[in-house]
Amino acid sequence: MPTQCPQCLSPFIRERHFGKQIGAVVGTFVGALSSVVLSASSLRLVAIKILPVGTMGVPGIVASVIAWGLSGSAAGAALGEVIDAEFLDSHLCLSCGNTFRADRFERPMWDNL
Repeated sequence: MPTQCPQCLSPFIRERHFGKQIGAVVGTFVGALSSVVLSASSLRLVAIKILPVGTMGVPGIVASVIAWGLSGSAAGAALGEVIDAEFLDSHLCLSCGNTFRADRFERPMWDNL
């Protein structure tokens, strides 16, 4: 059975994915920032002669920032999906603008434990 708006019974519904989008953006930022911090600390160790000079260059730093940003984005999106499913109104009625959860009758995740 297709999802209908509980207010106007319209079948024109769109999923919002608000938590997933915000989680992906925050995860990307945190992942890239942590990569920059780790790269700066390793460059400092190169400068004081603890690590060999050739361990990291500009291409290594760029690859590290991209990899950590992508992994942070994936982790943030996964966390955002859980937040969408458990806490946020995940559907938007295109007719009346009402936001709602399609599974209001179900119990929260922590009641099933």
